[in-house]
Order: sequence, then structure tokens, then C-alpha cells
Amino acid sequence: MTALSALLADVEGSLGHASEGGRSRTLSRITDLLLRDLDHLSLDQVSVFDQVIERVAAASEAAARAALAGRLASVPNPPRRTLLSLATDDDPAIAGPVLTGSPALSDQDLLEIATGRGPEHRVAIASRPRVSEVVADLLVSVGEPIVLRSVAANAGARLSASATATLLDHARGDDVLQERLGGREDLELAQVRQLIEIARESARRRLRAPPPDVGEAEPAPETGARHSYDAARQRLEEIRASRQLTDGDLAAALDAGRLDEAIYLVAELSELPLGRVEEMVEDEESELPLVIGRALVWPWRTVRNLLKTRGGRWADRVILRQAERRFVGLDPGTAMRVLHIVRVQAGLMEVRRA
Repeated sequence: MTALSALLADVEGSLGHASEGGRSRTLSRITDLLLRDLDHLSLDQVSVFDQVIERVAAASEAAARAALAGRLASVPNPPRRTLLSLATDDDPAIAGPVLTGSPALSDQDLLEIATGRGPEHRVAIASRPRVSEVVADLLVSVGEPIVLRSVAANAGARLSASATATLLDHARGDDVLQERLGGREDLELAQVRQLIEIARESARRRLRAPPPDVGEAEPAPETGARHSYDAARQRLEEIRASRQLTDGDLAAALDAGRLDEAIYLVAELSELPLGRVEEMVEDEESELPLVIGRALVWPWRTVRNLLKTRGGRWADRVILRQAERRFVGLDPGTAMRVLHIVRVQAGLMEVRRA
């Protein structure tokens, strides 16, 4: 037995006597050692690490396994058994980082996991930087709305003709999916036209639907808003009497914490109903602020401050930096197309038939 094998055997032998915290610290130290020397280890040595790390991880608490998954997710040649053990973990918080980020998972691995695990695992797979056509086909065929939206939103997902057709079919009953598909740059012109017609159908259905019974919170019929914006309207009408409203006014309202005024301005500048803008601000998952800001050439600072009004995870700098990267990477023409679709959904525009 080599010195390395003996050391790792001693670690494994001590597991039964270690506390939960002790096992977590042991797992972290062994992972440190592996990652430090990984490029210089033989296949047999990596195999020894693999067996021991998998054993220690199985005996460790979920938080320690999640931390291990985060560390191995970006490693190009991680220990295989450990990687698959993490990727197939029932807990999405453990499996997610590996499923989304690991370049070492093959399409066959992903297909087996997508078939055998739940929707949160499939969402993680759909969020990989690149999703092959065969994997995207499987994800789309399952038909789960949350997975369909994730596939459609991922520019790195390669869509076959059949997958695109399936997504368009599901979009007939899913406004969010319509927006996500509208943001794709790989749609053919005929598919874009079909998508716009689907958005028009959604608008017609809403116009035909009876108003919801929401008591005192019944939306205003002309705007769909649940709150009164009379004060904001009055203040902004005074400004508009002398000049046009601009995104500079929106930036000033956000800086001053005048949320009602900011919502009213977003509605005015984007030509969307107040009720739709209310929904956008309250929905933490909506990417529409990025789309509107990019389409209308707003500075990132304004879009960032609009996102921060949501509170919650949008107070996190990491989340905001990720959003900034998506904002900068969004093609303005594509953003305008998505905004056009949202306007059509709202029934505010008639689209010329091509």
C-alpha cells in the first residue's frame, strides 16, 4: 500500500468515530488535497481519492455535500464516482451545481439523470452553458412548464425543429414561455411570425375572459393595476406639460424611493399597462426589466435599481452581477422583439401580418 493509500485508509477508518462537524472538515481537507495535486496524480491515485471522498461525503451532512458539489462542478476531470453520486443526489441543492456546471458529465449521463430524477434536476440540466440537441429534445418532451421555460431561455441550448415546434405549441397557454422564446436569436422568420400570432391569441383570450372576482383589490379596467397611481400621474403630468418623460425621470424616482412613480414611468416609457408592470416588479423570476431596459437603451444602473425594488435575493450583489451580464449580453434588437410580444400579449398593439 502506498503512503497515499494508507493515509486515506486511515481517514476512512476514523469516520465512525468522527462528529458531524469532524466529517465535514475531513471532507474539505481531502478535497483540498485532491484539487491541489489533481494534475499530477495517476489514475490509480485518483481512484483512491474517489472512493474515499465518496465514502466521506455519504457520511456527511447535506451542507457539506453541497459545498463539495460546488467545488467539483468546474473541475474538468473530477473523480467520476463522486461526481455521479453528487449529480444523482435526490437533493437539488447538491445535484444542481454539478448538473449545471460540470463539463465532465456526458450527454448519456445527463439523459439518464433527466429521465430518473425530478423537475428541479431537469431545470439544472436545462441551465447548462451548452445543452446538446439530444438532451434538449428529451427535456422538452417531458413537457414540464418550468423546464420548458428554462430550455427556451437558454441561448446555449440547441433546439431541433421538433423541439422548437413543441415549445411553440406549449407557448399557446404560457405567456412566460412566449417571452422566453421571443428572446431566442435562432428562431426562423416563420417561427417568429407564429410566435407573434400566438401572443395575439393570448391577448384575445384575456379580452374574452370574465374579470376576476378580487373584491376590493379589483384591477382598474383601463390599466389592470391593483393600486392607485393618481398622485404619481399628477406629478408626472406636471413634468410632461413642459417636456417629454425620459428614463432620467425613472432613475430619479428610483433614487428617491418613489416606487409608485417608478412603476408609472416604466409603464409610460415601455407602453405597457400598469398592471403588467406591477406584475413584473413583484415577480422575482421575471427577466422583463432586463428586456425593457435593453430595448429602450436604459443604463444598467437604472435597471439594477428597478430590480432592487423587489428586495429578497435581488439585494445580493452576486445575483445583480449575474443579471448585469445577461443584460449586457442581450441583443437590443432581440430585446425589442420580446417587448413587442409582451405588448401584443397585453392587447395593446395590432401586428401587421407578414
